[in-house]
Amino acid sequence: MTAPPAQSVVILPAGRAVRIDGETGEIGARAFDVLYYLDAPSGRVVTKVELLEHVWACTS
Repeated sequence: MTAPPAQSVVILPAGRAVRIDGETGEIGARAFDVLYYLDAPSGRVVTKVELLEHVWACTS
């Protein structure tokens, strides 16, 4: 059984959290970075390479 799709998702950069259908929750740092990056370029496709370069750029 799957949950119904969220009606509202708000990214809260200051707290590095998300609000889904009015409920605020914390997510992992990397998950937040991915979500935040994918939300930024509204209206265009983000490639895997671009995502890796921006989200994983500081890790070695």
